[in-house]
Amino acid sequence: TEYFWFFANFTNIVPVDFLDFIPEQHQKDQIHVWYTIHPKGGFNKEGNVMLIPTRKFKEQMNQLKFL
Repeated sequence: TEYFWFFANFTNIVPVDFLDFIPEQHQKDQIHVWYTIHPKGGFNKEGNVMLIPTRKFKEQMNQLKFL
């Protein structure tokens, strides 16, 4: 796939209103991050929901130290 989602295991993603997000052309190689401060969202203040471009990630994955 062109992108894949990464969710921290403690993040409650119900209800989800952003899974149909499609990045703009000039943003297609960027990691997109979402956070929530709502109690039902698991207080995801650190941005532990990410949409990651698969091709760019695979190009860099062997050199990554942090995500």
